[in-house]
Amino acid sequence: IIPIRDIMKEKQYFKSCLSLSLWTICGIFSIFGLIPYLAFGANENVKKGGGMITLALNQSNWIVQGTELSFVLALIPSFALMIYVPVKIWEKALYGDWQRSWKRTWLKNLWRTLAVAGIAYLAVTTGKTFDKVMAIFGSLFGGPLTFIWPAIFHLILMAETTAERVQDYFLICFGFLSSSFTLYLTM
Repeated sequence: IIPIRDIMKEKQYFKSCLSLSLWTICGIFSIFGLIPYLAFGANENVKKGGGMITLALNQSNWIVQGTELSFVLALIPSFALMIYVPVKIWEKALYGDWQRSWKRTWLKNLWRTLAVAGIAYLAVTTGKTFDKVMAIFGSLFGGPLTFIWPAIFHLILMAETTAERVQDYFLICFGFLSSSFTLYLTM
């Protein structure tokens, strides 16, 4: 978020732009979570499919197959977005003092390749328990990344009023509680 704010021409609109973006995304996710629940309810077939509606549907139907294929195709480009920030942090730690050169560029490319290969290896070796592994990673890293770190950054960089500070502390506590709770459910 901070790099986006730094490159904005009119920084005074950052708060409203960020708030509008987050509320829009929350609304879209809520609608997409609510529609299947309203359509299928607490259906036993959905529970048998591991909680995924597409697994509970007729797998020979071309519409179901197309839906699953589009889900996979949507995940492929989003992987680059998910891995971008961690790889950039590691690259800065590994190659921060190096001057730009051919060697530095190819070592960075090698590092990116090894990072993707490592994640692919993890996915293949954990096989059927990959969802558990990802749930543990989500609990340990997703919760803090979603709730705790943004609230800490906002608290340090932008919080001006007591109400903003209280909201930040609430998000930090909520992040710790939700991460602990989801980790407990996963284990």
